[in-house]
Amino acid sequence: MNTAEREALADLLGAATLPAVMCSVRVDQLDSALVEAVGTTARLVVEELVGPVYNRPDSSSPARRRC
Repeated sequence: MNTAEREALADLLGAATLPAVMCSVRVDQLDSALVEAVGTTARLVVEELVGPVYNRPDSSSPARRRC
C-alpha cells in the first residue's frame, strides 16, 4: 500500500500507527470499522462494487458450477 492507503486504513481501524506496506486485517475487525463508519459490512461493500460473493467450497454456488 502507498502512504495514503496506509493512512486511510489506520484511520478506518482507529490505529495509532500506520500499518505495514503489506498487512492483513481480520474480517471481523474490518466489518466493525465499516459498520461504525458507513453502516455496512465488508461483504456488502464488495457485493455492491463487484457483484455477489460466493462460498467457493459450496459446490451448489454458481461460481463453483462454472469450473
